[in-house]
Amino acid sequence: MISFKSAEFLMRIVVVLVVYFVTAPLTGYFRAWTAEKMGDSTPAQLGFLTLNPIAHVSIWWIVFIIWIQTSFMHFTPIALGKYVPINPHNIQGQWRGLKLACAYLSDSFVNIVLGIISFFVLILTFKADALLFIEQAVSLRSLTLLQPGLSSFQIIVIWFMATFALFNCLVAAFSVISNLFNFVMFYYFEDLLHSSEYSEMILIFGPLLLLYTMISWVWSYVIAFVIGMAYLLAMLVGVI
Repeated sequence: MISFKSAEFLMRIVVVLVVYFVTAPLTGYFRAWTAEKMGDSTPAQLGFLTLNPIAHVSIWWIVFIIWIQTSFMHFTPIALGKYVPINPHNIQGQWRGLKLACAYLSDSFVNIVLGIISFFVLILTFKADALLFIEQAVSLRSLTLLQPGLSSFQIIVIWFMATFALFNCLVAAFSVISNLFNFVMFYYFEDLLHSSEYSEMILIFGPLLLLYTMISWVWSYVIAFVIGMAYLLAMLVGVI
């Protein structure tokens, strides 16, 4: 017979995997679609202009999800979809800088929107207590320790939507840093990249260095922005 602890562990993995299989196709498809609208059909030619999860999820990230949930359950889950490449040389013409920014930051935009929607659903369900339930779900990491009196459906909603929101906020923080770096390098320092023999190293290790030094700071700001926008939306529609 499966114990409650084992069932909770399996549920945690299933929830994160479902979140990943929903998020990766949406962000990958929108990035490919935006790039094509801006003038670069490279992602579409590589098969990313589809919502088929097989085209976007990575087996390595699936393994990572299972491992991280097994070994470090207090960590906020994260998994990235397959990288959707953009060829900045195909994006030209008037307002090139804006077009490049739209193409590079499109997936970050989707992650932020998904985070806002997730928090908004929690506010719809639990009103002003939504943030409290999210904090409990994150800090306690146990379904049994959530506030007593909640139904099984409410517990599942809290766990799924909190995971969905925080997952997308963390992915958004990662993608904002790496995408902004790539945008700045290709728009402002394109000639330098062409002439430097270290261009590949710059494009690889530059984002990694920024992620190492800035991820916590950027993530906190992304979460604050997402929560603020969700509550603002709730007030505008009269939920709270």
